Amino acid sequence: MAIGALGTVLTVVAIVLVGLALLSVAAGALIVRRLRRPLLLFRGVTVPLRWRWSLARQAVLHRRLMVAVGQVRVALPAGVEGPWQSLASDLESLAAGVDRDLVAVDRRPRPLRQQALPGLESRVREVEQVAGRLATGSASWDSASPGRSAAEIMERLQAVEGALAELQAPPVRPPDAG
Repeated sequence: MAIGALGTVLTVVAIVLVGLALLSVAAGALIVRRLRRPLLLFRGVTVPLRWRWSLARQAVLHRRLMVAVGQVRVALPAGVEGPWQSLASDLESLAAGVDRDLVAVDRRPRPLRQQALPGLESRVREVEQVAGRLATGSASWDSASPGRSAAEIMERLQAVEGALAELQAPPVRPPDAG
């Protein structure tokens, strides 16, 4: 009887070990599948997988873009309509363009890549500045007192529209001093 009980225990242990091995293989397969999924910050922009952990300048710049756009996405959720949504979509389009350029630069030979990266870094810095201002501006707009009058709201909207029109207007050249 001792041999029969030992055989049963060994069978149960073997079944548990096989189950654990199958579970480990399944978990590993899911992890690999998740890691092989392309990084998509924007539609149509697929970045290299190695950028998840790489310390290359273009990878770091891509992650900075992700943080900047994420900051705006948190401040301005997609389903909520408001005066800032068009600015947020413009910012995302700008960031997607910079991201596409980063991917294109990554495919270049090292000397050409090193020449192009400083310009892209300044563009990423601009996106970060715009994202920061957009996030803080929308937060100050939302935190304003709920008892505002229609005139106060219209005045504020006109100020935003005036600032946007000023940004979109072509630069004025000063008259020649000669």
